[in-house]
Amino acid sequence: MKYKNANSILPEELIEVIQQYVQGEYIYIPIRDKIEKTTLTEYEVELQKRDEHIYTKALEGASNKNLSKVYNLSESSIRRIIINQRKRYRTMEDKIRDILDKWELNNETITQIYDSAWQIGEAYILKVYENTDKLERNIKINIILDNKGIPVGRIIFTKENTTFAKDDRHYYIMAEKLPGSNLVSIRDNLGIATEMGRIIADLHIAFKACETQEEFWNNCLLDEMNGWIKSTLNSDGWKYISEEKFNTTV
Repeated sequence: MKYKNANSILPEELIEVIQQYVQGEYIYIPIRDKIEKTTLTEYEVELQKRDEHIYTKALEGASNKNLSKVYNLSESSIRRIIINQRKRYRTMEDKIRDILDKWELNNETITQIYDSAWQIGEAYILKVYENTDKLERNIKINIILDNKGIPVGRIIFTKENTTFAKDDRHYYIMAEKLPGSNLVSIRDNLGIATEMGRIIADLHIAFKACETQEEFWNNCLLDEMNGWIKSTLNSDGWKYISEEKFNTTV
């Protein structure tokens, strides 16, 4: 049996919990049986999803202090997660540097702004896809909304006059960057809710006018509340909210 330094294999937040019980001593951790190993794998998947969410929020502008409160982690843990996630995307940045030749933008700077989107220079956004299904639909919707006067980042054609480029694993769309930046918080921005409502209404009207060209899902929150959400709460015996309070809210 060999010993390993906990700092090299365990998350910092888990070490902090263990230190509440024992410090500076050897601990034997028994091998889990088959069922427990499956549970551990699922737990690791959930941790990965959490880390990806944290990284996305950081890219959007959320501070480490705010993220530590939201996810109940220390700021040092948040920093570690962000650093590790950034390492995961370095290989993708190398791929993007190569694919930029398709638009003759090789010398532009590359800045990740989302898990699947990079800002290229000051004027463009590159979006990355793993299959053509969503890519082709998004290209079509982009063109439809542009024709309806909705401000969208217009597709930039490659030098071969195609709407997207591809390599051995990914597909890429280049679009114009719209003016503005992400909103991290709207608490101190008076009137933003009204403006967001107006924009959503304009989008709704545009999508309705486009239904002859493309099928869109009618994303109605009220229908979902009275549908699968209410059914799920009812099957759970209204453990999380009373039926009376739910009906009053809806």
